Amino acid sequence: MSFKNNIDIKIRKMLKSDLPFFNEVRNHSYMFLHDKNNYTLEDNIEWFKSLKTPFFIVEIEKESIGYFRTSNWVNNTLYIGMDIHKKYRGLGYSTPSYVNFIKLLKDKFNINTIFLEVLTSNKRAINIYNKLDFTIIGVEPHDEVDKTIKMKLEL
Repeated sequence: MSFKNNIDIKIRKMLKSDLPFFNEVRNHSYMFLHDKNNYTLEDNIEWFKSLKTPFFIVEIEKESIGYFRTSNWVNNTLYIGMDIHKKYRGLGYSTPSYVNFIKLLKDKFNINTIFLEVLTSNKRAINIYNKLDFTIIGVEPHDEVDKTIKMKLEL
């Protein structure tokens, strides 16, 4: 993976104080997610208390622009996904953010395989994952409109 990355991207573990930002982004990203429900800040505070896997905030010039979701940490593998604030979509931040996050996962957590699931309607995300060399490992029905594409990246 070789991408021009002259954007100063910082990735840090999500804190309870990030939950208002998280809630806003998550609820404005529902159309790209498998779970289309909207949640209140109180819902997310309760969810955060029981969170077993870390989520990570993405910052550019000390401003939060999105977050990474992680789940299913098993041995040296996990699932990831990113949601980006609507005012930062389409500005070229997602791909370098993924490059930095994948490097962090490999270097700090010794992850060697990353999985993700994406809806067929999320063309921008699919394009990013293809650029990052994720490969399709399966497709299954999601609802009457969409399918879920399962992808994998070996590090």
